[in-house]
Amino acid sequence: MTNDKSTPEQQPTQAPAPQPQFVPQQAQAQAQQVQYIVSERSLEGVGGWLIFWIIVFILGGIGYIMIFFNGIESGSTEATDILSMIFSPLLAIGFIGSAATIALRKAIGKWISVGTLGLAGLFSVLNIIITASESRVTSIALTIGGVLASLVFSGAMILYFFASKRVKQTLTK
Repeated sequence: MTNDKSTPEQQPTQAPAPQPQFVPQQAQAQAQQVQYIVSERSLEGVGGWLIFWIIVFILGGIGYIMIFFNGIESGSTEATDILSMIFSPLLAIGFIGSAATIALRKAIGKWISVGTLGLAGLFSVLNIIITASESRVTSIALTIGGVLASLVFSGAMILYFFASKRVKQTLTK
């Protein structure tokens, strides 16, 4: 009788499949160059600080409209109130016009903004001087400090419109 069952020694054996060995791929990694793609957000368009200025100019324009009508309501003849009555309509028109021309991406928006900010600085300086001259106790140091602070603040705001890359790329029409 033959035994169909074979013992483990009698079964045909297969050679184990070769296991892949870890080979450092330093040479291959050095040959490949890693490329980084830097995506820079476009500076063209109304966004960033430019949208901030649109919001500030709209709020400033609305504020000066309110100052003008408040001056009409009070009917005061003080020098600071008369100064406000003269400057507030000009500043309201300038700020709202600046916001509109910037939103429309017009090149003139830069110049309207600069002119309006300069006019606001002039109004602030004149207001400081008139207030100091009407005061019973005048401090020359505070008056000069206020004038200088007003001029520096206005200049810093104007500087944005000359130094900003977004302004240069957006206000082109």
